[in-house]
Amino acid sequence: MRTAAILPLKRFPAAKSRLHEAVGQPARRELAAAMAEDVMTALGEVATLEWIVVVTAEPRAAAPARRLGAMVVA
Repeated sequence: MRTAAILPLKRFPAAKSRLHEAVGQPARRELAAAMAEDVMTALGEVATLEWIVVVTAEPRAAAPARRLGAMVVA
């Protein structure tokens, strides 16, 4: 059986919007970037995944995804 993980990521400035009252924009953007990289790293460690696909228009997510060998779809 072939298995893929598909990770949709919105642009980081729009991410984590429900935290807007507690956390300012720069911190939310950095949190989104850190969480995205953590998830991509974790997916990269799953031996049974044949493909990792990251769907995003966020350049800061696309570069680490490609470094991990993921396919990036804009």
